[in-house]
Amino acid sequence: MKFAILTSVNNPFLGNYVKSLFENDLSPEAIIYDRKSLSKRDLQIIKDRIKGKILNIELGELPNNYKSYYVDDHNSDKCVEIIIKTGVELLINAGTPRIINENLLNSVSFGVLNVHPGILPYYRGCSAVEWSLYNQHAVGITAHLMSKEIDAGDIIYRKIIDTTNVKSYEEIRVSVYIESFNLMSYTAKEIITGRVTKSNLIPQGNEGKYWGPISNSKMSSVRNIVDNGKLIRCNEKFITDITSYYD
Repeated sequence: MKFAILTSVNNPFLGNYVKSLFENDLSPEAIIYDRKSLSKRDLQIIKDRIKGKILNIELGELPNNYKSYYVDDHNSDKCVEIIIKTGVELLINAGTPRIINENLLNSVSFGVLNVHPGILPYYRGCSAVEWSLYNQHAVGITAHLMSKEIDAGDIIYRKIIDTTNVKSYEEIRVSVYIESFNLMSYTAKEIITGRVTKSNLIPQGNEGKYWGPISNSKMSSVRNIVDNGKLIRCNEKFITDITSYYD
């Protein structure tokens, strides 16, 4: 199964995603760049979250056996034409700046794979890591297929982030990013090798909610929870029944 990557022209983690894919013996047919850049504010938020603790990997350091395409908008007809031309059946979201429309979603037979930094369906939307910490819930990530509604597509895998030895908020955020790279490449390989099919997917129900951006005052509470040792300590085996835990 051929696959391509969707990203923005200045996504700081593109190299990390591609490196993780190569380490799992996966090579994209193409990388499709949306010319819309991440804003200075978005880049600063990322910088503040990781404090330089994730090494940005340049694509020039990795094998270059894929084609690169540039479009004004991932939702454009030109992008769909590229997808059809390259014959890809799976798209991987590594930082598209767009809310994907149905035209793009329907352009590939399997779908658009995304890893959301929260346990779906309970933590859809923005600041899912921070809201999980604020509510003193376990922090997790979810591999799912994208749909026209935000964070509402079928679930493939969910993973709890190990916080047993965490000492700072930044450590949690770094772990979320790194585990997201790993879960993305693992899930892509499971799909491409046929071990995950559409019959394995878990539709999202009406549980959970959409969370908006967290306020500065609540963010201060989050840091206080972590810095003062009030964090819920858990590992990936902590939750045996995700549904009953988050309900």
